[in-house]
Amino acid sequence: MLDALILILSHPTHWFLITGSVTLGYIIGILPGLGVIFGIVVLLPFTLRLPPEMGIVTLMGIFVGAATGGGLTAALIGIPGTPMATATLFDAYPLAKRGRAGEAMGYVITSSVFGGIFSVLILAFFSPLLARVALKFGPPEYVLLVTLGLTTIAFVSRGTFIKGLLSGMLGLVIATVGTDLATAFQRFTFGVSELGMGFGLIPVLLGLFAIPEVISLLESEDLSSVSIKEASVKWPTRKHWLTMWPEYVKSSVIGTIIGILPGAGADIAAFVAYGEAKRSSKHPELLGTGAPEGIIASEAANNAVTGGALIPMLTLGIPGDAATAIIMGVLFMHGLSPGPELYQKSAHLLSYIYVGLFIANVFQLFLGMYLSGPFIAFLRLRKGLLIPVVMLLCFLGVWAIQTSIFDLWTMLAFGILSYFMRKMEFPLSPIILGFILGPLLEQNLRRALTLSEGSLTIFITRPYSIVIIVLLLITLWSAYKSVRRITATPRTTSAN
Repeated sequence: MLDALILILSHPTHWFLITGSVTLGYIIGILPGLGVIFGIVVLLPFTLRLPPEMGIVTLMGIFVGAATGGGLTAALIGIPGTPMATATLFDAYPLAKRGRAGEAMGYVITSSVFGGIFSVLILAFFSPLLARVALKFGPPEYVLLVTLGLTTIAFVSRGTFIKGLLSGMLGLVIATVGTDLATAFQRFTFGVSELGMGFGLIPVLLGLFAIPEVISLLESEDLSSVSIKEASVKWPTRKHWLTMWPEYVKSSVIGTIIGILPGAGADIAAFVAYGEAKRSSKHPELLGTGAPEGIIASEAANNAVTGGALIPMLTLGIPGDAATAIIMGVLFMHGLSPGPELYQKSAHLLSYIYVGLFIANVFQLFLGMYLSGPFIAFLRLRKGLLIPVVMLLCFLGVWAIQTSIFDLWTMLAFGILSYFMRKMEFPLSPIILGFILGPLLEQNLRRALTLSEGSLTIFITRPYSIVIIVLLLITLWSAYKSVRRITATPRTTSAN
């Protein structure tokens, strides 16, 4: 890791990419309605010409910055800049309305940095241990892991479990388009030569996540800027740290663990940590009225997801959320396969990721404490000005990959599809996860059945497979109880 630190600090280009991506993520988080995934997918095409380790850290820098920026917007104007900052709103905005906006911003920034650094340390020290276990995994375990990941993602996605599962299956179907690697036959191309290699990752990503945001901005009745409070950031006092440090640690642990769970995401981590803070508080009635522990719980947890979500992606090849699924796609595009082999063959890349993420979190402390004022001024931008800029970046990003008109039409087609799916409350994250994990599932399923000569018993006779099956059954049982509870609610209401 020392070599990676020296490399980053001694090369202005590396330093600029890390600090620049955090700054950009900060701006994206501050502007309501854009979000982390939007920033990552729009800038993804421009990072593909970088070495893989630099590209990954640049994209994660956007995640780190946006997670904090969204909390500042929640504190100042009462609108979460990103979904993960929704729980932050409950206490940050009431505290700001009491004339303590500077304190609210200070809590947002310090807890975000603490949670982010905590998760990076867990990532650096514990992911190699998990990778050693994963070395014993074979094709059956990877088939079950992908199935578990997609099921979990469907379960925790916004909307019903059934809609999440259907979205994941749609992603798997999209992944089958193109040439079958085993037989060299083309599937579902319908005579379109451009589909011979399947749908491109970049057009699909931009179509699913960027175009619907543009359409939503166009639909907005108010495209003007918003009014904001003027406030300077105030550092938390020494007394605050002495009394609140258990909340920082507990919420960071919760965020890291939830980040490891495939598909859970930062917004779920924030709500879980907030609920735990309220449960364990000596004065739970104060949460929701401007209590510092409410802000700390939400922000430490949602930032701790950044490192936690990378653990299953790097060690097992199973993304922890949509952002890490995109980063996993970047590794594939560079010819690298996430999993235990990555730790054996590309240790320098992993060291760079650890150190880069650590520096990104440290830099956002400086950014938040001393440069928040100028960046918060971005809230005064008219929302209507964002539309042509975003569309231009989308078209340039897709065109720059392989100068294909077909890719542009693909982006627009998926954009229209995702817009209507959002209207019907279908989650979009399972689609992209199914699209990226589909080839992994297909290849390992074929290998497993080849090894067992077509027998399905290979999935239930290996120790690690049985463990994964138990986790899968627990997830399905939880989903079943959730569906039963939702369907039973109207009957109970009508009876009363």
